[in-house]
Amino acid sequence: MSTRKRSGPLGWLRLYARPASWRAVGYLLIMFGTGMVVLVVLTVVFALGAGLALAPLLGRAQAPMTLGSWLVDTPAEQWAVVPVGLLTLLALPYLWAGIRSSGWRPSAPS
Repeated sequence: MSTRKRSGPLGWLRLYARPASWRAVGYLLIMFGTGMVVLVVLTVVFALGAGLALAPLLGRAQAPMTLGSWLVDTPAEQWAVVPVGLLTLLALPYLWAGIRSSGWRPSAPS
């Protein structure tokens, strides 16, 4: 006869009684929330940079852009925002590196 306890039909409920299980669930919920925030921030920065970098093309095909109270509707204004968009796109990897170096890691708890 083995010395191990038999789990029985409801033995899987012991998993829910372990504090480590609840700690892991809490960690996953926190990481999900922070991961969603990081995803939204990076997506917005990418979309803003791409929109500004492509302003001369988008301004001809669609309605003029509005940046706060500034209406970008002339070709000169559209070309003026292109460097800002390119700088925003170039800053995106540095933003990601800053997020990673701040301690946020999408990995399992130790």
